[in-house]
Amino acid sequence: MLLEIAMVTSVCALLRMPLGVRRFAEAYSVAAVVMIFLFSAGNLLSIRQAKGVDPGNSIRTGAASSASPAVCDLPGDIRAHPAGVSGALRVGSQAALYAILGLDAVVGIIVYRLALDSAVHTANLTRESMIAALSTGDGPISN
Repeated sequence: MLLEIAMVTSVCALLRMPLGVRRFAEAYSVAAVVMIFLFSAGNLLSIRQAKGVDPGNSIRTGAASSASPAVCDLPGDIRAHPAGVSGALRVGSQAALYAILGLDAVVGIIVYRLALDSAVHTANLTRESMIAALSTGDGPISN
């Protein structure tokens, strides 16, 4: 996400669109908050939907193409809910925006910690079935 924002910023600069430090900081702040929640979902999905992937051929085949993770099935508005709420509640005050983003970040860190603990607990309980699932698909531990 951070690289994407940098590329969009460089295209905007080439097109001579108005840029500023404030807009740049806002874009990176929103991306950081959204990434916290996406990492939380990724931790859970990597344990609950474990599938083997061949590292040499992971772009065309494997888990990414065989089954879409639940997080990708959600509309973008729901995935970016914390950032959307903070943007919608902004009434012209940058301080209010950053306060709401800060609160969203704190909630995101709590959600991340809970998701990580849940993923570790689930991995400990289901490690045999997870290894069996990983060994059935393409990947380094299959065959």
